[in-house]
Formats: sequence, structure tokens, C-alpha cells
Amino acid sequence: MPQIETTARTTRGIQQTLFAPPVPARPEAPAEAKGVVYTKRWVVELLLDLAGYRAETNLIDTMAVEPSAGDGAFLGPMVERLAESCRTLNRPLSDCAASLLAYELDEESAGKARALAVRILVKSGATRALAETLAAGWVRTGDYLFESGRIEADFVIGNPPYIRLEEIPEETAMLYRDAWPAMRGRADLYVAFFEAALRQLRPGGVCAFICADRWMRNQYGAQLRNLVTSAYGVEVVVEMHNADAFADEVDAYPAITVIRRQTQGSTVVATAGPEAEHISPRMLSDALHPARRRGQSAALPGLRTAVVDTWFKGSDPWPCHSPEQLALLRRLEDRFPKLEVNARVGIGVATGNDSVFITKNPNLVESSRLLRLAMAKDIATGTLEWSGHYLVDPWTCRPRNGEGLVDLGKYPRLRAYFAEHATALKKRHTAVNNLNGWYKTIDRVTHALAAKPKLYIADIKVLWNKPSSHLLENYRLEAAA
Repeated sequence: MPQIETTARTTRGIQQTLFAPPVPARPEAPAEAKGVVYTKRWVVELLLDLAGYRAETNLIDTMAVEPSAGDGAFLGPMVERLAESCRTLNRPLSDCAASLLAYELDEESAGKARALAVRILVKSGATRALAETLAAGWVRTGDYLFESGRIEADFVIGNPPYIRLEEIPEETAMLYRDAWPAMRGRADLYVAFFEAALRQLRPGGVCAFICADRWMRNQYGAQLRNLVTSAYGVEVVVEMHNADAFADEVDAYPAITVIRRQTQGSTVVATAGPEAEHISPRMLSDALHPARRRGQSAALPGLRTAVVDTWFKGSDPWPCHSPEQLALLRRLEDRFPKLEVNARVGIGVATGNDSVFITKNPNLVESSRLLRLAMAKDIATGTLEWSGHYLVDPWTCRPRNGEGLVDLGKYPRLRAYFAEHATALKKRHTAVNNLNGWYKTIDRVTHALAAKPKLYIADIKVLWNKPSSHLLENYRLEAAA
């Protein structure tokens, strides 16, 4: 098998070593086989189609790797397609000795995978001796993460194990971290599988996994996202939270990702529901393929898709739950500058005690000490409809001291109101740290902003039906007209 040449490439200003670091020393015993989740056949077929591992192409002269073979959920269909490719090209099965490689930690599972490969090969016309020789060479009992760096691949396809690092023996976990720098923090082992797969790809090679999608958004996936966007192209992302993808019910949020070692182009983002299982994998694949998707007109049940022409950069999270919203977001980002370029972005005033500082009583204190508030529900319809709320305002419009608070002696009703609630107001953290300003709100009111045009946007908490007044705008309603 060819040895990987250690090289680096600079892409979009970030230099990434494209191949794995030197192979680390093995621990005395391999990590215990855990996190095994078997993938349903329709998902396997879809993943193979999306990766381009198709029987009508020349699979004999390529190298396909299955990094976590299990009993052969992926290996079996791959052997079937490889045998069909031989028939199509009129080549003997003996030519395929270097076409497949599968890793499995557990010897019993590896034996089952070999037996499956033998049955398929014999059924395809191979002698038992040839079938056993090929299967023995294809399926290795070993740790993919310790061996993958020695081999270049055109395809790395599978379902990597889901194992938290704290569940792995400490010695092994340390070796994994040293070998795979993308695996940081409280990462899951599948992050290392992604990195290992990407780094062993030949130019044009593809990594196609079904795996938990948390790494696309959370902190421990930041380094992996940075690696992907620096030297690879994301072709397809399919969120499958509601699809029946696995043989057993598992507590995971899976997604299909197809990532190729090539320049980033358009990406198909999709969501697959339960109905997708009843559609042929080839139809699903055609609907999800970036090139074929452009001409796709008929909608498929249970599948929502969108084409995104520009992908994320660096370690930015990938919010891929809604294909349509993501496509719209990317179009807006391409067409318009960021909001901060031409506008000030801020949130409403935090009071520290909404029950005291927010009221609907227009006669509670002096009228000059009341500012009309736009609450989140006031813009729920898309049009500003004031609900009658006021902020009891302790700030002066023309500050003459460091605090900018009004002199309560000039506002007897305001003074009496705050005195009534003095005990509660003085218990706030902001008041404990500033006894003279015990009646201030946490955030200062900037009156000069009241006359400026504004765009009101409800905070995301409104979606949970838990509006919080510290997120509300503190400007007069007239200013939003």
C-alpha cells in the first residue's frame, strides 16, 4: 500500500497539515469496543451513493476505507458494489485485493464482517479460497485511529463510534489527543475519526459519515470545523434527527456529512424525516447531489433541501437545522454588509427588578420620569403595537455627575415611589456596589437614541414564550415610527 507523503497546503490564509501526524505508539491494550450503533441499509445505500461509491464506476482501482466496520453494515454493500463493478468492467475479483480496507476493534465483530464478505464474494462467483483471502486482507482487527495515517484513501465511509473521551482509558485518550489535534475539550471520539478520515484522503477523495451533529455547532467541534473549511469542501449535510436511521433506538442527533478534499463549492443542506426511508436511496441521492440538485423539480416526501452557494469559514458554527432559512441567511450575507457596519446594535435595558421599574400606570410618578417601552410581544405581528408599558426612568437627560441619575429631591412622587421599594432595590447587586446609586437600573438609559430610527427585533426567548424585560428596548415608541 502507498505511504502517505507528509505535506502541507495553505488554503484561505490558514496552513493545515493535510495528513495525519506520525503514528503514535499503541497502548498495551486497545480501547474497549463501545459506542456501537448499527446503521440501517437504506442509510448505508444513500451514503454510498452520495460519496460516489457506485457500481457503475471503476471501484477496483480506488481505495475505500470503513473505519469502524462492526458486523459489516457498510462493508457488505461496499463488497456488493465492488463485485458489480468488476462484472461491469469485465475484471476478475482478484484485482480487488487493494480496493477495500475495514477496521474493527472487536475480533468477534471482525470475524462476522469477514464471513459476510466471504458469502457475498462466493455468491458473486469467487472461489471460497479467493473469497477468504480477500476478506482476510480487507478486514483488520485493529484501531483505525492508530493505523489510518499509513494509507491514502479515495473513500472513507461509515458510522464512527460515539464515545466520550472520559469513558476511554486515560493512556489511550492521551495518545488520541496527541495524534488528533482537532479533538479538544470534552470531545467525543468521533471527532478524531473525522480528522483521521479527512487527513488520509487523496486529492478529490471523499469522507462520507453518518454521525452525531453536535460538532457542527458546539465548542469542542471548533478545531474540526476549522480543518474542514481550510482545505476541504462540504458537499452535503443532511440532518436526520427524525429519520429512522439506526437498527436500534439511540439517544443521538445524527446527520450525514459528505466532505471532499477539494475547493469548497455549493453545498446541499437538507432535513430528512421518517418518510425518507420509503424512497429509493438513488432518488434521494440525486435530489441531494449538488450538481443534480440544480435541476431537481419534484419534491420528495420527508425531504427538504436547499442549495447554499457559500459555506461557513474558519471555526464558525454551522446552523443547519432549517435548509430554507440557512439558504436565505447565506444569500443575505452575500448581498448585504453586516448590520454593525451601518447601525448600532444593542439590547434593551436591564433593570435588576422589573416589578419596580416597569409599569402600565401612567400616573405612577411624574410624567417626565416615564419612558414608553416596546415589549417583545408588541412586535409579534410584525407591526409595532404598543401594549402600554412604561419604564420608570431614574436617569437624567443631561448628566452633570458621573452617575447621570436624577436628583430625587426634584421629583417628590418618584422619590416616594423608590422609597416605598427601597428595601428590594438596595438588595440588588448593582446597588450593593454603589450605595449612592441604589435606585438606578443596571443599564443606563441613553436618551439621545430615542429620536433615532430603529429596527426592533424580538429576542429568541420569545420563541420559548418566556419574554424577559431586560431584553426589551428602552426607547420611546415615537422614535420607532
